[in-house]
Amino acid sequence: MVRKEVTLVVVPNYQNKSYSKTLSLTTLRILLGILIVLIIGLGTAIFMTTRFYYQMLRINYLTRRNAQLETEHAKLQVLKERLVKLEEESQKIKNMLGVDKSPPKVDFLNLTENEVPIAVETTKSTKNLLSPELANQLKNEKIQYTPAQAPLVNYVISKGFNLIHTGVDLVAPLGTPVSATADGLIKDVGEDSIYGKYVLIQHGPDYTSFYGHLSRTIKTKGDKVTKGNFIGYLGATGQVSAPHLHFEIIYKGEKVDPAKILRLKSPR
Repeated sequence: MVRKEVTLVVVPNYQNKSYSKTLSLTTLRILLGILIVLIIGLGTAIFMTTRFYYQMLRINYLTRRNAQLETEHAKLQVLKERLVKLEEESQKIKNMLGVDKSPPKVDFLNLTENEVPIAVETTKSTKNLLSPELANQLKNEKIQYTPAQAPLVNYVISKGFNLIHTGVDLVAPLGTPVSATADGLIKDVGEDSIYGKYVLIQHGPDYTSFYGHLSRTIKTKGDKVTKGNFIGYLGATGQVSAPHLHFEIIYKGEKVDPAKILRLKSPR
């Protein structure tokens, strides 16, 4: 039986000598198989290495991105807490000033006979029913509880009343005594991050006055005051850039311009 062989001949161009190698067909097939396995193994190794490197890059990217998201989430939580705190302080100030207070709604369609309100018309005849003493007393009480005096003796208005700044800023030396603008009852004394130390006075049923950024308060909640009584001293507490008094007047739940009611000096 003829043996199947394959002769490989290599002839270099740079010399006359040639090289030859005779292999059996079986040996050649084995060598080719080994070569193919090596090529496939090398390709697989390159693919797996590339894939592993890509996965490591992706993991590093996701790790950095996750750290960034955690940082942003922490910042959002801080902002959320600040917003909640500001909302609570804003609501506290609104409740304190009586801005949100309004009479309950009346359902006139479902009122019973005993609940139907009776309208009383104020005419000259009804006014005549009041004695001169009572009429004079009511008039004096209205004057008594109407703000009629500036809270500072010497001052300059640094910022006036507008839709955003619902009061006036009165500038005077630090520690200047602050007085009540009318007779009334101390409704609240406290301190917050915006207006610092403050005093709120209720003047009868209609008027309320607010005094903010005080350095010290000398009245407590529930104290009675008369016009001109000292309630504290001008300061720089809360959110301020310089010592001054933030002064507000609320009439029947609505903030009004104190400069018009008290005829304060014009803003500089």
